[in-house]
Amino acid sequence: MKRAALLLAPLLALGLSAPAMAQKARAAKMAPGEITITNARAANLTELTLADETGKVVGTLKAALEAGKKVKLRLAKGTPCTVTVNATFDDESENAGGQVDVCADKTIRFTD
Repeated sequence: MKRAALLLAPLLALGLSAPAMAQKARAAKMAPGEITITNARAANLTELTLADETGKVVGTLKAALEAGKKVKLRLAKGTPCTVTVNATFDDESENAGGQVDVCADKTIRFTD
């Protein structure tokens, strides 16, 4: 018990408590390096961007994704778990502004 108090003493001197440190660690959780994009729609996916809460693009589709296909998409380093999805399809439909937790589910699937 005395040893634990000695280990925490420098942290407490900085104004950090164990619960505050644990909360900060949870808030810093980052997304995986890549996710899977699945196009289960009848239309081709022509454009896709993923953005963080500040609007910075953290992932984008390099080429159109045909109907029924899937692709791995690399995310920018430091991407947070929650990203905003903006997608455009060749049938002129759009999926704009939906938020996805890519830490909980590493697949984004578009369906009709």
